[in-house]
Amino acid sequence: MLWITVKKFIISAGVSTEQFKRSGKNHLCEEQEEKVFQEIKRMVEDENESLTNNIEMLVESVVNCYCFYVKVKTRELYKDYES
Repeated sequence: MLWITVKKFIISAGVSTEQFKRSGKNHLCEEQEEKVFQEIKRMVEDENESLTNNIEMLVESVVNCYCFYVKVKTRELYKDYES
């Protein structure tokens, strides 16, 4: 569920996740990161909440989501390789 929220941030910032899927890399380029950051900042400021706290929570969530995503993808790739 959290991964979907993170992807919504990325998509709403106008950053394609297709390149991430194709390359298998777990990071965005600098320009994409900046777009995502600006979108997160805008959304947080719209909510009138503390930017720092929300960004820290989001970063932690993103890290957890990426780790989980990579584990799942690795397991899927391993199963495909076995069969």
